Amino acid sequence: MFSREKEILTKDEWNLVKEQLPEKFRLLFGVLHGSGLRISELLRLRVRDVTLSGKNKGKIKVRKAKVGQSRDAMMDKILADRVHKYVQKEKLQPNTIIFTN
Repeated sequence: MFSREKEILTKDEWNLVKEQLPEKFRLLFGVLHGSGLRISELLRLRVRDVTLSGKNKGKIKVRKAKVGQSRDAMMDKILADRVHKYVQKEKLQPNTIIFTN
């Protein structure tokens, strides 16, 4: 039996990778990392599921999560502002999935 160490990027290596990504994918990875969403949840995330302004800015309504029930997640307000700018720039409608190809 052998063990394999996980290969993890250092913070500097990750920053180098991020610099090469288009803004959409930097934002996608930021939301994934900053909210704790599963990849499948992130890829189903619609504009209407994210509170982009007001008192609850950054709140995410995760519909049909892993066990089939809805749950809430959070992202920080700075990340919510970036998502809001992206939604406005792309002119996404409330029912639109945020991260499509």
